[in-house]
Amino acid sequence: MVLTMKENKSKIKIYLTLLTILITGFTIYFNSLEVPFYFDDHGNIEHPSLKLDKLTLKKVKESLFEGLLKNRPISNFSFALNYYFHEYRVQGYHLVNIIIHILTASFLYLLLLNLLSIKNCNIKCRQSNYIAFFTALIWLAHPLGTQSVTYIVQRMNSMAVMFYILSLLLFVICRKNISEKKEDRNYSFITVCLVGFLLAAAFAMGSKELSATIPIMWFLIEWYFFQDLDIKWLRKSVPYLAALGIIIFLIAWCYTDGKIIQRTMQGYGGRYFTLEERLYTQLRVVVYYLSLIFYPQPDRLALDYDFPISTSLFQPINTLWSAIFLLCLLIISFITAKKDKIISFFIIWFFVGLIIESTIVPLELVYEHRTYMPSMAIIFAVIYLTCRLFKNIKPIFYLNTAILFSIIILFCSWTIQRNKVWQNPVAFWASNLKNHPNNPRCNCSMGNAFFHAGKFDKAEQFYIRAAELDPGGMPVSLSNIGQIYFDKGDLSTAIYYLEKAHSLAENDIPINMKLACYYSLNGDNDNAIKMYESVYEQEPEYSKINMALGELYLKAGKVEKALSMFNKAYPKQQDNVELLLNIARANFYLGNFDKAIKAFEDVIKNDDDNLSAYYNLAVIYSQKGELDKAMLNYAKANFIQTSMIPVSYNYGNLLLKNGELRKAEEAYRKMLEILPVLANTYNNLGLVYLESEEKEKSRFCFERALQINPDHKTAKRNLSLLDRDNSQ
Repeated sequence: MVLTMKENKSKIKIYLTLLTILITGFTIYFNSLEVPFYFDDHGNIEHPSLKLDKLTLKKVKESLFEGLLKNRPISNFSFALNYYFHEYRVQGYHLVNIIIHILTASFLYLLLLNLLSIKNCNIKCRQSNYIAFFTALIWLAHPLGTQSVTYIVQRMNSMAVMFYILSLLLFVICRKNISEKKEDRNYSFITVCLVGFLLAAAFAMGSKELSATIPIMWFLIEWYFFQDLDIKWLRKSVPYLAALGIIIFLIAWCYTDGKIIQRTMQGYGGRYFTLEERLYTQLRVVVYYLSLIFYPQPDRLALDYDFPISTSLFQPINTLWSAIFLLCLLIISFITAKKDKIISFFIIWFFVGLIIESTIVPLELVYEHRTYMPSMAIIFAVIYLTCRLFKNIKPIFYLNTAILFSIIILFCSWTIQRNKVWQNPVAFWASNLKNHPNNPRCNCSMGNAFFHAGKFDKAEQFYIRAAELDPGGMPVSLSNIGQIYFDKGDLSTAIYYLEKAHSLAENDIPINMKLACYYSLNGDNDNAIKMYESVYEQEPEYSKINMALGELYLKAGKVEKALSMFNKAYPKQQDNVELLLNIARANFYLGNFDKAIKAFEDVIKNDDDNLSAYYNLAVIYSQKGELDKAMLNYAKANFIQTSMIPVSYNYGNLLLKNGELRKAEEAYRKMLEILPVLANTYNNLGLVYLESEEKEKSRFCFERALQINPDHKTAKRNLSLLDRDNSQ
């Protein structure tokens, strides 16, 4: 197929735009590569289920469905893959986030090109490329995007939007091909696009719940751009709309395990606002989002807001003004639908993008990452309007183009500036507190930042401030203060603060775990066991609890209880060397030698230089009378660490018993080079020389043993036997 010059130019423009998006994206986010984990990064990314160290079916399944947020398997698996390749080195996580952002901007550009090229839009090719180019570039560079890109855990958001936009793009391409004449249709290509937009939608929904609105966007694109807002078609589509409603309901049903109303109402139980207050407040929040889209100066941005609640439509009064403003936007969308369907469609896009996170779902009131997709619609609408208004007035059109480029440059510099703030946790939380000084979580996070910087006194000040602002969150602050004293080496004061935290939140698992750990370190095993047992009652399947409780039971001599705990932890920690060692030791103490041997051998499979495993195997085989195996394991243990006294001693004894006198001599001598005050070792070395008829050396060793320990009965007896032989 021969392309015309016009088609060639169009393709070159597309490639150049995509290249520009690529270069711009990496340039403005390059300084985010060293940004550390923040806030929810720890709980989600560091979740044990996402530590994918082997690409086995079991591990992959665990990383998909057993993360902190189980409804987001695609996002969870992406974090698990990051861990597989480079563990917790942040550069890899950031690199993936940047690539996702660049791909999303590229898909947005191609989506807009395809939407605007639909015949019903009446947009010239040149204009459509102009609008799509500036929309994609301004959105890519927008500082609001930093919370979805630089804040690693919000990959859940950015990845969902990437697949969301890809699904819409493939849907539009598919529909455009179906709209062609029968003889021009490429059915193979249509099938690929059909499967593609369905798969992309599924991946989006597996990344974050906001993607449940994708079917709504499919319908709106169909009605606006392919059916030209035909009311007759709409009436005929009532059965399909009903099916669409059922699909959305089923998606919500799946996300909530069939408890939509119960889950929604229960979610408000832990919030400081009611459902009604949230709905009123969101009117102001959405208007605030719009202000950030138009003026995203870095000093206005924050990770965690302290947003005043609206208790009614009139309190505060700007709740009413916000409601009127948003209603006017919707009215404009309906009024302009026939005259300018593009503006109408993108206004609705903005509201659809917020319909899940800014309505009844009991989420936090404000997060900037929620503007990630809705901002696309607003940016497009503004550029589209300016392009339409000034397209025939060339001087103003050129001025408008210059202004748009200036905005891109400004937004790029603001994004780089915002990423620089993200690099330093103290500076980051200081910027947050500058706008929201009474936010208890920000004060607590600032305390954490100072704590990790080693500035404990400042950290304590912010923890106390957080407790004052939110008495309900006081246990966490007290726990953090306890951590400060623990790091200072003041264990008794650390326990004091943890006990106070526990008294205010008896069922708080992290606090109870920390207190149990401190009790254990302080030698108070009884209280440590009680605390771990209280946690175990809440989370009996939590492997970390099982392991900790098992170790304490083992110390207390409750071996059967210990083994029970270790066995419960085993299914999720099969490669944990310390757990395998504990299972082996418990079985050994109970006389289950075969099980102990298997467990020690499993340890060696995971850590082939594990001294303890070889040593204990040698002891077990010695007790079983399998001396060859015992000697083999003693030899391996002795090779790993020749300075290990019990290993060398037992190895030497076994060699002596087996008649390998020269090897036994070597083992004993190595011990005495390390610690020349071992009476038993001198005695046994004397026996080696006695067996090899080296009587003078033998006498020296027995006498040396008695010099070290005059009451050593065996050395006395051996020396008297030697003297008796000499007298004869």
